Amino acid sequence: MIPISEIFKTVQGEGPLIGRPTIFVRSGGCDYSCSWCDTRYAVDAIHRNTWEKMDADVIWDIVTTLSPTPITITLSGGNPALHDFGPFLQLANLNRYPVVIETQGSIYKPWMNRLSKVILSPKPPSSGYNTPIERVTEIERALFPRTAYKVVVFDDADFEYAVEVYKNRVYEYSDFYMQVGNLMYDDQISYEALMHKQRWLTKRVLDAGLNDVAVLPQMHVWLYGNQRGV
Repeated sequence: MIPISEIFKTVQGEGPLIGRPTIFVRSGGCDYSCSWCDTRYAVDAIHRNTWEKMDADVIWDIVTTLSPTPITITLSGGNPALHDFGPFLQLANLNRYPVVIETQGSIYKPWMNRLSKVILSPKPPSSGYNTPIERVTEIERALFPRTAYKVVVFDDADFEYAVEVYKNRVYEYSDFYMQVGNLMYDDQISYEALMHKQRWLTKRVLDAGLNDVAVLPQMHVWLYGNQRGV
């Protein structure tokens, strides 16, 4: 049984699959508690009473109701690597629904080898956690060529951390993305501030000569602000 915070259909807002229709399966619980986390409702124990325990069949029924035809499924959280999605992944694979995971790269599980894509999003210093690079690269080594990197950048220290992650990739073919973090966690999004940060990060990447790094916005923030379930 997996604690599920929410399941909804939308388009992916960040990383290598940005813009692609997807169904988010967001599990509850995390081994981190980042200072700027924008999904506290799926992380903090105080919200456990809002999570529903589901087995693979129940999750699959909800997914196929939202999309009777194959669509990318994104396992998110919290940290979905805490749980056993193996039985659910078996159902998805049998029915040709590609499944990807978004995780900070702190936990490896054997069932992750059956995913279509593994998006490693190590947390930078501003999060208060600073995911060990050697741990993330261990997981990259185990799961390549499914892997891609996505690092959220808020400030100079985060950028330097992202560059170190980039330089220490095991495989240069693991795609690498940097994106600006969103500091506004209510409906009053400062789009001008976000645009300023986007330009700042773009310049840092260009000046550093990181020619195979993609600089992305959080598309869902531009479309919907910080609404849930979109």
